Amino acid sequence: MLPLLLVIVNGIEFTGKRPSSRERACCGLVTRTALALVILCCFLTQAGVLLNGNTIIAGSGGEKWRTQLLENRPEIPGYGNASFERIEADRTSTNYEMVWGYPTIHCFESTVSSGIFAFYQGIGPGRTVDSKLNFSHIGARAILSSHYYLENKLIRATKNYTKEGGLLGYQKVGESDGYNIYENRYFIPVGFTFDRFMTEDTYALLLDRDKTAADRTLVRDLILDDEAAAKYASFFSGQDTDIDEECLSSDSYYSECRKRASTACTSFTTSKSGFTAEATLDRENLVFFSIPFEKGWSARVDGKEAEIVKADFGLMAVCVPEGTHTITFTYLPYGLHAGILVSLAALVILLAYFLLPSPLLFRFTVLR
Repeated sequence: MLPLLLVIVNGIEFTGKRPSSRERACCGLVTRTALALVILCCFLTQAGVLLNGNTIIAGSGGEKWRTQLLENRPEIPGYGNASFERIEADRTSTNYEMVWGYPTIHCFESTVSSGIFAFYQGIGPGRTVDSKLNFSHIGARAILSSHYYLENKLIRATKNYTKEGGLLGYQKVGESDGYNIYENRYFIPVGFTFDRFMTEDTYALLLDRDKTAADRTLVRDLILDDEAAAKYASFFSGQDTDIDEECLSSDSYYSECRKRASTACTSFTTSKSGFTAEATLDRENLVFFSIPFEKGWSARVDGKEAEIVKADFGLMAVCVPEGTHTITFTYLPYGLHAGILVSLAALVILLAYFLLPSPLLFRFTVLR
């Protein structure tokens, strides 16, 4: 409506006298015809917004929102048996998972951790305002501990999961609130180790040559930068520097998923400030967590401070010795304490400005 008001104000002189067409043309003011067209366009635009909103909210879309989002929550068979797991709803139900209270890998949110952007950019699909993966990205889903996929059959009746090829390793386990529910049979719980690694540069070359191979490699290799690779290379049985054709097969992918799952943490609990995990290792290794890497994180293993390693471009890993250990990650926003001190200092200065007498006023009083 603001453009309409500006046009009306521009078309009428403040003196109340209506200018002639010639005067309007000379002064750069709009004509009556142009003004009428602008008003009509504004009206049609506003009507379109209201009509579209009414169709979505009051029509069939609103009915589905009430049925599937506001009034119900899909009951997922077997959910909760793992210590921590994520789900993913299709693109008709963006952010529904968070409303339901399920951890998810699917999110429409622009203000997220920079580690999330780095991860998606590094593995290929990239990220703008939402986190989403194509059906071909089964390796990425596996390392993100995605356990269930929900397809909205009320909306996607003609363009459904089966017709689009589905997700390798997933099978239908039930239906709930208008959703078909598919379970990842090769689910990997959060917090696990790798036997092999690959550098970020090597992965980038692999991604350029074969995106499918690169995605499935994520389940076999931990991706490290050059510094971390040089420091922790001895923890691994080998380094991969090229495409392994064997990793392209479904059986090989399933095998790698089972290997990663066999090393997963025995427990994983979250808190308001971070998470705690229990891990049992047969040798010293890096334990990988699909949690975004940020400066504000700190890690401890059995109460002793431990270095956090950036892995898979934007996620985290930590060095854990052989045996059974407790791993604790705590998050404190980077710069929070400094920000509090600066804010307090600014508050003191502001109060002093208002409460203390001005030096200029004091000087004026003395001179008088």
